[in-house]
Amino acid sequence: MAARRANEQAAPSTHSSIDAAIRHVLACYRDVAPDMPDVIAAILASRLYAEGPDAFGGSKLTGDGFPVEFAVSTADETLRVTVEAGARNLTTRQRLELAISLIGSIDANALGEETLALVRSIVQADTPPAYGAWIGLRFGGGARRAKLYAQIAPNGDPGLLPLRLPRLPDRPAIPRMIGCSARGIELYLKLPSLLPAELAAVLEPAGLAKSAREVLDFIENLYSHEIRGRLPGPSVGVSLAQASGQVCVTLFFFARSLWGADSRIRQRFVQAAGVAWSGAHNYLEATAPIADREKWTTFHGLVGITLRTGAGPSLSIGFRPVSP
Repeated sequence: MAARRANEQAAPSTHSSIDAAIRHVLACYRDVAPDMPDVIAAILASRLYAEGPDAFGGSKLTGDGFPVEFAVSTADETLRVTVEAGARNLTTRQRLELAISLIGSIDANALGEETLALVRSIVQADTPPAYGAWIGLRFGGGARRAKLYAQIAPNGDPGLLPLRLPRLPDRPAIPRMIGCSARGIELYLKLPSLLPAELAAVLEPAGLAKSAREVLDFIENLYSHEIRGRLPGPSVGVSLAQASGQVCVTLFFFARSLWGADSRIRQRFVQAAGVAWSGAHNYLEATAPIADREKWTTFHGLVGITLRTGAGPSLSIGFRPVSP
């Protein structure tokens, strides 16, 4: 995955296992765009050519700070990749502007001027680094699409946000990140200790409040337990996205909170996806290096349950690449 530089410089040997880990996942998805390794390498260039193993830490993208995460969804066969742009210790503004510049070279249609103005007004220059800015990539069928993820300033003006937020009785739903692509805007929220009784309020912006009981049943089926207290995990992530005039909502749970260690997560996700999902083989092959991993600190990240009017739920899962 070494970037193609004029002098054919190779990635430092200290990062050979990182190169192997990413290559392994890409090899499992042979139908992706052939330039995918070079695109990822360009985003990671400042880390690939930095000295020392710490160059690939410090990101909030994954549990152990690794700046790359792959994801798959039962909704399609597309491979998703999220990458943190830039070196480890950039400011919020530096990382945002670098991500915007890189996205422009990957997908010229991803970000319009209005969108950029909105993002820059919400992500203020003095915002302390938290999530920073990430680049989402979606490859498949010879095409590539890019998406910008950027943290929202804690003191940002909520009136600037393009989507209506859920209203909980005792606490606000605070936006953490905004996602922007040619398809529209997506807001990401974090809700600590979400209770089943609050599901209706979370689903209401998507017009799905009346489906709260059905959604809870679906979560309990994934979890294999009746939920009497809070939903699984210390917090639940929520995203709201608008496309074709319809708002869809995604609930995000830590995979380990639902299913435990990586070995069990792999089995349970494929089981939950069902026999209709033709992507199971590629996913299992991509995560084979962690097939027997039993540690509580998992290389799987979040499980997403995406809900929209008139369609059944789809599932997604993120995983950090591991060298075979």
